[in-house]
Amino acid sequence: MFNENLKQIKEELKKQIDFSRIDLEDAFQVHFGVCGYIRNKYLWCNREFGKKLMAYYKVKDIDTVSHKILGEVLEEIKKGR
Repeated sequence: MFNENLKQIKEELKKQIDFSRIDLEDAFQVHFGVCGYIRNKYLWCNREFGKKLMAYYKVKDIDTVSHKILGEVLEEIKKGR
């Protein structure tokens, strides 16, 4: 279930966000825009899932989780998945 939820989040992000229009070098746009979207839509509303993700990624905060998810999504896009 956990992996399925994470996969669903990634797939939904790929459909909802036009990554070609985002300046990934702009820390504010990435942190407050894309990662803020991830935190607000998927993580803050489900704290238990957020805690599981923190353990999965071995990090101590939800901000880092959102960056990890974004990084994986960008890698998947780059590889054409």
